[in-house]
Amino acid sequence: MELNKHWNQRKAITQEIEKTKDLMEDIRIEVRENSGGVLSLQNIYDSASTERDLGSKISLYRMALQKIQMMERSLHALNGNSYGNCCHCGDAIEERRLEALPSATSCVPCQELLDKKSRERKQRFVSIPGLQFFPLRSLAI
Repeated sequence: MELNKHWNQRKAITQEIEKTKDLMEDIRIEVRENSGGVLSLQNIYDSASTERDLGSKISLYRMALQKIQMMERSLHALNGNSYGNCCHCGDAIEERRLEALPSATSCVPCQELLDKKSRERKQRFVSIPGLQFFPLRSLAI
């Protein structure tokens, strides 16, 4: 039963990796088409809507890349028999969580802590249209 369950999870993770790679390729194609085939600062700043759209596409691409990295870590854990253990604290990840998210590498308490830290980090930064994110403390507002 355990071997079959892991095989199903391996299959689900592998399929999700392929779907995510397809999404990333679609994003790459769309970004190239919208930028005239060349990603340059001039193309990016041609219009505000293009800039927002490009920023959204880049964010989606980054999230997809992070998702693939997380799924590949899960596949590696499956191969090394550490699948189902939190990569932060070592505790077992709840079975329900693994069924819902086969590529989970963190238990719920650790993931909640990571999410909280991420939200706190994001609150310390401000976005200025057309510019990178800047720490609030570095701006004289």
